[in-house]
Amino acid sequence: MQTPKRIYVSGLGDFVDEQLLYEVFLPFGEITDIQLPKDNGKLNKGYGFVVFEDEEDASQAILNMNKAELFGKTLTVSSSRNKENEI
Repeated sequence: MQTPKRIYVSGLGDFVDEQLLYEVFLPFGEITDIQLPKDNGKLNKGYGFVVFEDEEDASQAILNMNKAELFGKTLTVSSSRNKENEI
């Protein structure tokens, strides 16, 4: 089952944090949550989740940011699966 408002973002550089992810995706609409799993060293694991207020905003983020580059790394952006234990 897809969660249209929640998107999955992978290909993130180690130094990307919640604030940077927020700033990158904010132009597409109101963000209600960002989840960025971290490893034991407190670096992100290279992926995260962004939850938008509206489905259309999430769709626009996917269309515009999938395969986009962020600091020399290519992002993969897609709809997120609906699982509580993804993180």
